[in-house]
Amino acid sequence: MPTLLIDKTMNRTIILIPLLLFQTGCTAATPEMTSTPTQTTTPPPASPPTPTPVTPTPTAALPKALTLEADGFSLSVPLVLSYEIKNNVVGVFDQEGTFIASFIRTDYNEPANSLQDALNEYLSQVADRGGEFVNSEPYPLVLDGVEGIAVDLAGDLLGSPVEGRAIAVYPEEKAVFIGLGISNLTTDKEQWNTTGAQYFEMLTTSVRFVETRNNETCPVSQDKTYGYAEDNPIKVGGGFLDGPARERSYFDNLLGPNGEALTYERMGSIPSGDTILDQYRITGQGVDATLYLDEYNYAPLQAPIGFTCIGEFPLSAP
Repeated sequence: MPTLLIDKTMNRTIILIPLLLFQTGCTAATPEMTSTPTQTTTPPPASPPTPTPVTPTPTAALPKALTLEADGFSLSVPLVLSYEIKNNVVGVFDQEGTFIASFIRTDYNEPANSLQDALNEYLSQVADRGGEFVNSEPYPLVLDGVEGIAVDLAGDLLGSPVEGRAIAVYPEEKAVFIGLGISNLTTDKEQWNTTGAQYFEMLTTSVRFVETRNNETCPVSQDKTYGYAEDNPIKVGGGFLDGPARERSYFDNLLGPNGEALTYERMGSIPSGDTILDQYRITGQGVDATLYLDEYNYAPLQAPIGFTCIGEFPLSAP
């Protein structure tokens, strides 16, 4: 399922919040992340925040950074921040739990809609999962030479007061790029102004749009039982020691039928003949399936019917 990386309690526990329904492509989550945040309704602020002019930070002032490449874009993350990257989603956060940002480029099949429509849908979906926001009127920005919009926002997210900024551009026809950066104001009402806005500015000014990956090399099984039946599991191999990592690698390459991101959760192990199978529940936009994986045997890997993938599965015979 398309995802936005958000901090559940604005501490170090990262959870996944689904992105909006208009998306048709992005990232997988780790099996441990299975909880759903409890929605907390907090009255919105009396008035929207005043837009803050975007002023690029001089390159000489930037801290050392690591350049990451996701599907369709790259950005540089200061080494003082941590990150998660899965396909076309990059999540960035600090270890103190005061700042978190998410960036995604995805197909958007509503070209008649404005950027403001796309951004409003995005923020509405985030709010539906436990937030109350008011935002400024959109103002223009340019991202890697592409004109777009930004809004400043304030409100409550999952029980914590927040302030931040969201941006949107159309890097190409039928594709949208959205970024969101927020700071938790629980312990410091000026957290966004003192550090959050600067972090977000460093990240956004480093964004560069690149070619999206071509998944024509994705092998899809023609056997409708492949992966779905216990007697026809997905054989990743690796054994007791390497098998779990190979299973994660398999799922990190797996996408929904139209390239959507997926969330996977290990449900347990079951005996099956002379082997043991791991049972996973796979969910995403329009996807809710159970797949069986065999880490004790190997066969050339494919995507089950109803799924696609980033490309060829990066696993050979162990």
